Amino acid sequence: MRPISELKDRALMSLSGKWTVFVAFTLLVSVASSLGSMAAPFVFNPEDLSSSAGLLPMPNYFGFMGVSLLTFLLFMPLAWGYQISTLQTSRTGLEPEISTLVSGYKDYWRITGTYLLLFVYVSLWSLLLVIPGIIKTFSYAMTGYVLRDNPGLSFNGAIERSMSLMKGHKMELFVMYLSFIGWFILAILTCGIGFLWLYPYVQMSITKFYESLLEDERAAANPAVGTTSW
Repeated sequence: MRPISELKDRALMSLSGKWTVFVAFTLLVSVASSLGSMAAPFVFNPEDLSSSAGLLPMPNYFGFMGVSLLTFLLFMPLAWGYQISTLQTSRTGLEPEISTLVSGYKDYWRITGTYLLLFVYVSLWSLLLVIPGIIKTFSYAMTGYVLRDNPGLSFNGAIERSMSLMKGHKMELFVMYLSFIGWFILAILTCGIGFLWLYPYVQMSITKFYESLLEDERAAANPAVGTTSW
């Protein structure tokens, strides 16, 4: 595995000259993912949402869950497309294409179904304790990339492939996330505007982490796991 500092430097190099596109993509995905929260006042009684007890009446609880699920089903492929856009740029050196951002909708059930299963797994592990849930989240972190590079894999197959890649590397990814704490605080101080630049930086760094995992795998065993070209 390449040093975290090197991966982050490579991420900045890949983003050079392409910030405008990635900031626009980040804004688009952020607005789309926020639609559930924006719809809440139309679904619930505002007095219920601001209840001092912090509990929703049962009908509103199911309504909230329904809105959350609908938002997930509608926009999970878009979030996946954003992740894959960083992979496209990392490998080609070109600006990401809008067709890549929305490509998840062309393979909707494979993408969304895999992430639904992943969510179930993380939730079940989290029922044990918070720590197991966090550990499994890192194990599953490469699932999106696996789905792109292995069109024949889905559901458990893609998740298990991610677990295989992340074996022995979960702490390194955790350290990478920790390395962005200073930038996270700075983004908060800009009233959140800085996240439009921070998120592409973080996502591209994770992409470089994934590519480093593939390099290590090829160097160690030269497995017959192909990566399709753009």
